[in-house]
Amino acid sequence: MSKKDIINRLKNTAKLETREDVLHFDEALERLAEIELSNLDIVELMMILDDDSPQEEVLFGLVHFLEGSVDFKTLIQALMKGTQKLVKKAPDWTQLFYIRLLKNQESRSILKAMLVNEESQNYNLILELIRDISLNELPPLSDYGNFVIRY
Repeated sequence: MSKKDIINRLKNTAKLETREDVLHFDEALERLAEIELSNLDIVELMMILDDDSPQEEVLFGLVHFLEGSVDFKTLIQALMKGTQKLVKKAPDWTQLFYIRLLKNQESRSILKAMLVNEESQNYNLILELIRDISLNELPPLSDYGNFVIRY
């Protein structure tokens, strides 16, 4: 099964409405672990996330997979590239990704460095997301957000 076939299987079963969908989704994730992913693949996988899914814990498997399959720089590049589309489709998952990045010292430093050089249309949206986290979360998470958005 090709990478494209595996990603399509994930997309096709992402509603996770039946037990069979969940099994096929998990199986596809396992197969994907053996394949190198590009930034575009990662963005495409992030777009599978859905705030309305009845199987949040299964979708967490996708988040864990992405975090464990690529280095932080690659993950952050993909997230920054896909933020505008992802926040429209799955704002809660988008915020979760940024929260998880802020909680890790290495990813927090990479995110800060990448934001300094960010010139995309997502820049202001990303700053707004991190600012919201800083305003609405308790320390130390609020402090981590402030660290990233202050140059």
